[in-house]
Amino acid sequence: HRDLHSFPTRRSSDLDRIWIVNVGDLKPIEFPTEYFLALGRDPKRWTKEKTGEFTRLWAEREFGAAHAAEIADMVSTTLKYNGRRKPELLDPTTFSLVDYQEADRVVADFHALVAKAEKMQAMLPEAVRPAFFELVLHPAKSYAQVAELYIAAGKNKLYGAQGRASANDFAARTKALYQADADLGDYYNHTLLNGKWDHMMDQTHIGYTNWQQPVDNKNHMPAVKEIELPDAAAMGVAIEGSASAWPGAAGDAALPGFDVFNQERHYIDVFDKGKAAFDFTATASAPWIVLSATKGSVDKERRIWVSVDWSKDPKETSEGRSEERRVG
Repeated sequence: HRDLHSFPTRRSSDLDRIWIVNVGDLKPIEFPTEYFLALGRDPKRWTKEKTGEFTRLWAEREFGAAHAAEIADMVSTTLKYNGRRKPELLDPTTFSLVDYQEADRVVADFHALVAKAEKMQAMLPEAVRPAFFELVLHPAKSYAQVAELYIAAGKNKLYGAQGRASANDFAARTKALYQADADLGDYYNHTLLNGKWDHMMDQTHIGYTNWQQPVDNKNHMPAVKEIELPDAAAMGVAIEGSASAWPGAAGDAALPGFDVFNQERHYIDVFDKGKAAFDFTATASAPWIVLSATKGSVDKERRIWVSVDWSKDPKETSEGRSEERRVG
């Protein structure tokens, strides 16, 4: 390492031969580092249009041609997700819990990615599985667990404020994911290749409150809280697009709009505020309102999807209602 001030003075027009990157943990970013170096050696060869080709050729070199395209897609998808927000800068409010189904989509996307990577690892020859774990599976799984951990902590806080019984489930889920993160790092450090990469996953990455790691250099699980539940059942309703819950919240519960071009579906959550289960019914005020369920039993919570049957020809601008009732 040399301080930039120690370089000989050059005119600004001559400064086209320095290629510098600030890198901390080299081990988890072998592929991006190699791309950076290749781009520096031959920037005309690896233009932005050729990034996909570089990734595929790298996957082919490391794991063979048979699955190169699939593996390249996994690597690219992981980097895409990681680029949305660095894992150490996530918090329980990063992804919206009420708007656009964002948090749920993030979790579903990560589950799908990790499932593909785990399936691929099982298909590959045993000799390359450790490398696949290091280069492909671990980057996807480690970020997925941390992202879901923060989302679970966020749901614990939101659902606790709404009085949902499931708030306690998300407290438990947060704790389980925090332990899973520790176990994954422990596996990388001590079990993988008999501990060849010990300490490579020691970097603090959970519990940041600013850009710098916690002063004690330890991970800190986001705070969760369990709520006391009455023995008797009590129905609550929450909707997409609002952090409020009914009964109790001011005003009517209004879902986001629907239109014929996007043909959205939005949700209504019917949830229990007690320990005992209850039955419910749901009815719509117009024939063009489609409910995914019109009756059922609720132990913790039940999501009802609301959509529009455009063949029933609702007016250009129409309003309708659905009503959820507890039975008994």
